[in-house]
Amino acid sequence: MVQAREAETDLAVRAAWLSYVGGYTQEQIAQRLGVSRVKVHRLSTLAQDLGFVKVSIEHELVSTVALENQLIERYGLTNCILVPTMEDSAAGPSGTVAALGTAGAQFLSRYLDREPTSTVGTGWGRTLSAAADSLLRRPRPNNRFVSILGSLTRHAAANPYDVIHQLTSKTGAEGFLMPVPFVADTIADHDVLMGQKSVQKIVNLADRADLYVVGIGGCQHEDSAFGPGQITRSEIDALRAAGAVGDLLGRFFDRDGNFVDCEYNDRVLGLKLETLRGRHVAAIAGGTGKLEAIRGALAMGVISTLISDEVTAGHLAGE
Repeated sequence: MVQAREAETDLAVRAAWLSYVGGYTQEQIAQRLGVSRVKVHRLSTLAQDLGFVKVSIEHELVSTVALENQLIERYGLTNCILVPTMEDSAAGPSGTVAALGTAGAQFLSRYLDREPTSTVGTGWGRTLSAAADSLLRRPRPNNRFVSILGSLTRHAAANPYDVIHQLTSKTGAEGFLMPVPFVADTIADHDVLMGQKSVQKIVNLADRADLYVVGIGGCQHEDSAFGPGQITRSEIDALRAAGAVGDLLGRFFDRDGNFVDCEYNDRVLGLKLETLRGRHVAAIAGGTGKLEAIRGALAMGVISTLISDEVTAGHLAGE
Protein backbone atom coordinates (compact mmCIF):
# COMPACT_ATOMS: atom_id res chain seq x y z
CA MET A 1 0.00 0.00 0.00
CA VAL A 2 2.82 2.39 0.82
CA GLN A 3 4.45 1.67 -2.53
CA ALA A 4 1.14 2.29 -4.31
CA ARG A 5 0.67 5.67 -2.56
CA GLU A 6 4.21 6.72 -3.45
CA ALA A 7 3.64 5.75 -7.07
CA GLU A 8 0.40 7.78 -7.14
CA THR A 9 2.21 10.79 -5.66
CA ASP A 10 4.97 10.52 -8.25
CA LEU A 11 2.38 10.42 -11.03
CA ALA A 12 0.63 13.46 -9.53
CA VAL A 13 3.87 15.45 -9.58
CA ARG A 14 4.59 14.44 -13.17
CA ALA A 15 1.07 15.40 -14.25
CA ALA A 16 1.35 18.76 -12.49
CA TRP A 17 4.74 19.56 -14.01
CA LEU A 18 3.59 18.63 -17.52
CA SER A 19 0.46 20.74 -17.12
CA TYR A 20 1.70 23.86 -15.36
CA VAL A 21 5.30 24.01 -16.55
CA GLY A 22 5.33 22.00 -19.77
CA GLY A 23 2.03 23.41 -21.06
CA TYR A 24 0.76 19.99 -22.12
CA THR A 25 -2.95 19.34 -22.67
CA GLN A 26 -4.77 16.70 -20.62
CA GLU A 27 -4.85 14.42 -23.66
CA GLN A 28 -1.09 14.77 -24.16
CA ILE A 29 -0.44 14.13 -20.47
CA ALA A 30 -2.70 11.06 -20.56
CA GLN A 31 -0.70 9.63 -23.46
CA ARG A 32 2.61 10.50 -21.80
CA LEU A 33 1.73 8.87 -18.47
CA GLY A 34 -0.31 6.01 -19.89
CA VAL A 35 -3.51 6.89 -18.01
CA SER A 36 -6.98 8.21 -18.89
CA ARG A 37 -7.87 11.91 -19.13
CA VAL A 38 -10.07 11.51 -16.05
CA LYS A 39 -7.06 10.14 -14.19
CA VAL A 40 -4.97 13.15 -15.29
CA HIS A 41 -7.53 15.50 -13.77
CA ARG A 42 -7.52 13.53 -10.50
CA LEU A 43 -3.72 13.54 -10.41
CA SER A 44 -3.54 17.30 -10.93
CA THR A 45 -6.05 17.78 -8.12
CA LEU A 46 -4.02 15.48 -5.88
CA ALA A 47 -0.83 17.47 -6.55
CA GLN A 48 -2.64 20.65 -5.51
CA ASP A 49 -4.16 19.03 -2.42
CA LEU A 50 -0.72 17.79 -1.32
CA GLY A 51 0.72 21.28 -1.63
CA PHE A 52 3.10 20.62 -4.51
CA VAL A 53 1.53 23.23 -6.80
CA LYS A 54 2.11 26.82 -5.72
CA VAL A 55 3.78 29.54 -7.74
CA SER A 56 6.12 26.72 -8.74
CA ILE A 57 6.04 22.96 -8.29
CA GLU A 58 7.96 22.09 -5.15
CA HIS A 59 9.09 18.49 -5.19
CA GLU A 60 12.37 16.70 -5.77
CA LEU A 61 10.94 15.13 -8.92
CA VAL A 62 10.72 18.48 -10.72
CA SER A 63 14.31 18.35 -12.01
CA THR A 64 13.83 14.70 -12.93
CA VAL A 65 10.77 15.47 -15.04
CA ALA A 66 12.67 18.28 -16.77
CA LEU A 67 15.49 15.84 -17.58
CA GLU A 68 12.95 13.35 -18.91
CA ASN A 69 11.68 16.04 -21.26
CA GLN A 70 15.22 16.75 -22.47
CA LEU A 71 15.70 13.12 -23.45
CA ILE A 72 12.30 12.97 -25.14
CA GLU A 73 13.17 15.94 -27.31
CA ARG A 74 16.77 14.87 -27.98
CA TYR A 75 16.02 11.28 -29.02
CA GLY A 76 12.49 11.60 -30.40
CA LEU A 77 10.93 9.51 -27.64
CA THR A 78 7.26 9.35 -26.75
CA ASN A 79 7.92 8.91 -23.05
CA CYS A 80 10.80 8.76 -20.59
CA ILE A 81 10.74 7.61 -16.96
CA LEU A 82 13.77 8.14 -14.73
CA VAL A 83 14.59 6.67 -11.33
CA PRO A 84 17.29 7.64 -8.82
CA THR A 85 20.72 6.18 -9.52
CA MET A 86 21.75 3.92 -6.66
CA GLU A 87 25.19 2.71 -7.76
CA ASP A 88 26.80 4.55 -4.85
CA SER A 89 24.53 2.85 -2.30
CA ALA A 90 25.32 -0.25 -0.29
CA ALA A 91 23.49 -2.29 -2.93
CA GLY A 92 25.77 -0.99 -5.69
CA PRO A 93 24.59 -1.46 -9.30
CA SER A 94 21.96 -3.95 -8.15
CA GLY A 95 20.24 -1.06 -6.36
CA THR A 96 19.72 0.72 -9.67
CA VAL A 97 18.46 -2.53 -11.23
CA ALA A 98 15.89 -2.85 -8.43
CA ALA A 99 14.75 0.76 -8.91
CA LEU A 100 14.46 0.22 -12.67
CA GLY A 101 12.50 -2.96 -12.04
CA THR A 102 10.00 -1.10 -9.86
CA ALA A 103 9.57 1.65 -12.45
CA GLY A 104 9.22 -0.91 -15.23
CA ALA A 105 6.56 -2.80 -13.27
CA GLN A 106 4.59 0.40 -12.64
CA PHE A 107 4.79 1.34 -16.33
CA LEU A 108 3.60 -2.11 -17.39
CA SER A 109 0.81 -2.16 -14.80
CA ARG A 110 -0.54 1.17 -16.05
CA TYR A 111 -0.36 -0.07 -19.63
CA LEU A 112 -2.25 -3.29 -18.82
CA ASP A 113 -4.89 -1.29 -16.96
CA ARG A 114 -5.40 0.83 -20.06
CA GLU A 115 -5.16 -2.06 -22.56
CA PRO A 116 -6.69 -5.11 -20.83
CA THR A 117 -6.80 -7.26 -23.99
CA SER A 118 -3.35 -6.44 -25.34
CA THR A 119 -0.44 -8.70 -26.28
CA VAL A 120 2.96 -7.78 -24.86
CA GLY A 121 6.20 -9.04 -26.39
CA THR A 122 9.11 -9.32 -23.98
CA GLY A 123 12.82 -10.00 -24.01
CA TRP A 124 14.74 -11.35 -21.03
CA GLY A 125 17.54 -10.29 -18.74
CA ARG A 126 18.28 -9.18 -15.21
CA THR A 127 16.47 -5.82 -15.42
CA LEU A 128 13.36 -7.22 -17.12
CA SER A 129 13.30 -10.01 -14.56
CA ALA A 130 13.38 -7.39 -11.80
CA ALA A 131 10.43 -5.63 -13.43
CA ALA A 132 8.42 -8.85 -13.67
CA ASP A 133 9.28 -9.67 -10.06
CA SER A 134 8.10 -6.19 -8.93
CA LEU A 135 4.77 -6.42 -10.75
CA LEU A 136 1.94 -6.62 -8.23
CA ARG A 137 -0.04 -9.85 -8.36
CA ARG A 138 -3.34 -9.11 -10.08
CA PRO A 139 -5.60 -11.22 -12.37
CA ARG A 140 -5.30 -10.13 -16.01
CA PRO A 141 -6.73 -13.16 -17.86
CA ASN A 142 -7.33 -11.33 -21.15
CA ASN A 143 -3.74 -10.19 -21.66
CA ARG A 144 -1.08 -12.26 -23.41
CA PHE A 145 2.69 -12.28 -23.04
CA VAL A 146 4.92 -13.63 -25.79
CA SER A 147 8.67 -14.07 -25.92
CA ILE A 148 10.45 -12.26 -28.76
CA LEU A 149 13.75 -14.09 -28.26
CA GLY A 150 14.87 -17.68 -27.88
CA SER A 151 15.54 -19.17 -24.47
CA LEU A 152 18.50 -18.03 -22.40
CA THR A 153 19.94 -21.53 -22.08
CA ARG A 154 20.27 -24.49 -24.38
CA HIS A 155 19.64 -26.92 -21.54
CA ALA A 156 16.47 -28.06 -19.83
CA ALA A 157 17.41 -26.33 -16.59
CA ALA A 158 15.15 -23.49 -15.51
CA ASN A 159 15.90 -20.13 -17.03
CA PRO A 160 16.80 -17.72 -14.18
CA TYR A 161 15.53 -14.78 -16.26
CA ASP A 162 12.31 -16.43 -17.52
CA VAL A 163 10.30 -13.23 -17.72
CA ILE A 164 7.30 -14.86 -19.40
CA HIS A 165 6.87 -17.35 -16.55
CA GLN A 166 7.16 -14.58 -13.96
CA LEU A 167 4.58 -12.40 -15.72
CA THR A 168 2.05 -15.16 -16.23
CA SER A 169 2.35 -16.35 -12.64
CA LYS A 170 1.62 -12.80 -11.44
CA THR A 171 -1.31 -12.15 -13.80
CA GLY A 172 -2.85 -15.44 -14.84
CA ALA A 173 -2.47 -14.28 -18.45
CA GLU A 174 -1.52 -16.56 -21.33
CA GLY A 175 2.20 -16.91 -21.97
CA PHE A 176 4.00 -18.06 -25.08
CA LEU A 177 7.67 -19.03 -25.17
CA MET A 178 9.72 -19.18 -28.36
CA PRO A 179 10.72 -22.88 -28.43
CA VAL A 180 14.30 -22.39 -29.62
CA PRO A 181 17.65 -21.61 -27.97
CA PHE A 182 18.82 -18.02 -27.79
CA VAL A 183 21.53 -18.56 -30.41
CA ALA A 184 22.06 -21.34 -32.95
CA ASP A 185 25.37 -23.14 -33.40
CA THR A 186 25.52 -22.22 -37.09
CA ILE A 187 23.67 -20.00 -39.56
CA ALA A 188 22.29 -23.14 -41.22
CA ASP A 189 20.89 -24.28 -37.85
CA HIS A 190 19.36 -20.83 -37.38
CA ASP A 191 17.46 -21.08 -40.66
CA VAL A 192 16.19 -24.58 -39.90
CA LEU A 193 15.01 -23.68 -36.39
CA MET A 194 13.30 -20.45 -37.43
CA GLY A 195 11.52 -22.30 -40.23
CA GLN A 196 9.76 -24.73 -37.88
CA LYS A 197 5.95 -24.36 -37.81
CA SER A 198 5.86 -24.20 -33.99
CA VAL A 199 8.38 -21.36 -34.06
CA GLN A 200 6.66 -19.47 -36.84
CA LYS A 201 3.40 -19.61 -34.85
CA ILE A 202 5.07 -17.76 -31.98
CA VAL A 203 6.87 -15.36 -34.32
CA ASN A 204 3.57 -14.45 -36.00
CA LEU A 205 2.00 -13.77 -32.60
CA ALA A 206 5.01 -11.68 -31.54
CA ASP A 207 4.84 -9.75 -34.82
CA ARG A 208 1.37 -8.54 -33.83
CA ALA A 209 2.16 -7.52 -30.24
CA ASP A 210 0.81 -4.17 -29.07
CA LEU A 211 3.77 -3.38 -26.83
CA TYR A 212 7.36 -4.63 -26.70
CA VAL A 213 9.33 -4.48 -23.46
CA VAL A 214 13.05 -4.97 -23.99
CA GLY A 215 16.37 -4.62 -22.23
CA ILE A 216 19.62 -3.20 -23.55
CA GLY A 217 22.71 -5.32 -23.00
CA GLY A 218 26.29 -4.18 -22.62
CA CYS A 219 29.35 -5.63 -24.31
CA GLN A 220 31.76 -6.46 -21.51
CA HIS A 221 33.00 -9.83 -20.30
CA GLU A 222 31.33 -9.31 -16.93
CA ASP A 223 27.87 -8.47 -18.29
CA SER A 224 25.31 -10.86 -16.79
CA ALA A 225 23.80 -11.80 -20.16
CA PHE A 226 27.00 -13.59 -21.10
CA GLY A 227 27.12 -15.82 -18.06
CA PRO A 228 25.25 -18.97 -19.15
CA GLY A 229 27.61 -19.89 -21.99
CA GLN A 230 25.66 -18.37 -24.86
CA ILE A 231 28.68 -16.41 -26.07
CA THR A 232 32.37 -17.06 -25.62
CA ARG A 233 35.02 -14.61 -24.50
CA SER A 234 36.59 -14.77 -27.95
CA GLU A 235 33.24 -13.88 -29.53
CA ILE A 236 32.90 -10.92 -27.19
CA ASP A 237 36.40 -9.79 -28.12
CA ALA A 238 35.55 -10.11 -31.83
CA LEU A 239 32.36 -8.09 -31.36
CA ARG A 240 34.18 -5.35 -29.48
CA ALA A 241 36.88 -5.27 -32.16
CA ALA A 242 34.11 -4.76 -34.72
CA GLY A 243 32.90 -1.74 -32.72
CA ALA A 244 30.09 -3.31 -30.69
CA VAL A 245 28.98 -1.40 -27.60
CA GLY A 246 25.79 -3.28 -26.71
CA ASP A 247 22.97 -5.51 -27.87
CA LEU A 248 19.27 -5.15 -28.58
CA LEU A 249 17.21 -8.30 -29.19
CA GLY A 250 20.46 -10.20 -28.70
CA ARG A 251 22.10 -8.55 -31.71
CA PHE A 252 25.12 -6.32 -31.24
CA PHE A 253 25.39 -2.74 -32.50
CA ASP A 254 27.95 0.07 -32.52
CA ARG A 255 27.76 3.54 -30.92
CA ASP A 256 25.88 4.90 -33.95
CA GLY A 257 23.15 2.26 -33.70
CA ASN A 258 24.32 0.12 -36.62
CA PHE A 259 24.52 -3.64 -36.24
CA VAL A 260 28.11 -4.82 -36.43
CA ASP A 261 29.21 -7.24 -39.14
CA CYS A 262 29.68 -10.44 -37.15
CA GLU A 263 28.43 -13.99 -37.67
CA TYR A 264 27.12 -14.11 -34.10
CA ASN A 265 24.35 -11.63 -34.98
CA ASP A 266 23.17 -13.91 -37.79
CA ARG A 267 22.85 -16.87 -35.41
CA VAL A 268 20.59 -15.17 -32.84
CA LEU A 269 17.04 -16.56 -32.84
CA GLY A 270 14.06 -14.26 -32.43
CA LEU A 271 12.37 -11.22 -33.93
CA LYS A 272 14.30 -8.96 -36.26
CA LEU A 273 14.79 -5.32 -35.31
CA GLU A 274 12.74 -4.12 -38.28
CA THR A 275 9.67 -5.72 -36.70
CA LEU A 276 9.90 -3.18 -33.88
CA ARG A 277 10.39 -0.09 -36.02
CA GLY A 278 7.44 2.27 -35.72
CA ARG A 279 5.90 0.21 -32.90
CA HIS A 280 5.53 0.87 -29.16
CA VAL A 281 8.88 -0.25 -27.74
CA ALA A 282 9.73 0.32 -24.07
CA ALA A 283 13.38 -0.21 -23.13
CA ILE A 284 14.38 -0.65 -19.48
CA ALA A 285 18.10 -0.09 -18.95
CA GLY A 286 20.39 1.96 -16.76
CA GLY A 287 23.69 2.25 -14.99
CA THR A 288 26.70 4.21 -16.19
CA GLY A 289 28.33 0.97 -17.31
CA LYS A 290 25.66 0.76 -20.01
CA LEU A 291 25.91 4.39 -21.13
CA GLU A 292 27.43 3.60 -24.53
CA ALA A 293 24.97 0.76 -25.09
CA ILE A 294 21.93 2.91 -24.26
CA ARG A 295 23.21 5.75 -26.43
CA GLY A 296 23.71 3.39 -29.39
CA ALA A 297 20.29 1.77 -28.89
CA LEU A 298 18.61 5.19 -28.87
CA ALA A 299 20.44 6.06 -32.09
CA MET A 300 18.60 3.19 -33.81
CA GLY A 301 15.35 5.15 -33.57
CA VAL A 302 13.17 2.18 -32.56
CA ILE A 303 12.74 2.92 -28.83
CA SER A 304 9.69 5.00 -27.96
CA THR A 305 9.76 4.76 -24.15
CA LEU A 306 12.98 4.77 -22.14
CA ILE A 307 13.05 3.78 -18.47
CA SER A 308 16.48 4.59 -17.05
CA ASP A 309 18.26 6.28 -14.13
CA GLU A 310 19.05 9.94 -13.50
CA VAL A 311 22.85 9.88 -13.70
CA THR A 312 22.88 7.92 -16.93
CA ALA A 313 20.20 10.23 -18.32
CA GLY A 314 22.24 13.27 -17.35
CA HIS A 315 25.13 11.98 -19.46
CA LEU A 316 22.81 11.25 -22.36
CA ALA A 317 21.21 14.69 -22.21
CA GLY A 318 24.50 16.54 -21.82
CA GLU A 319 26.21 15.11 -24.89
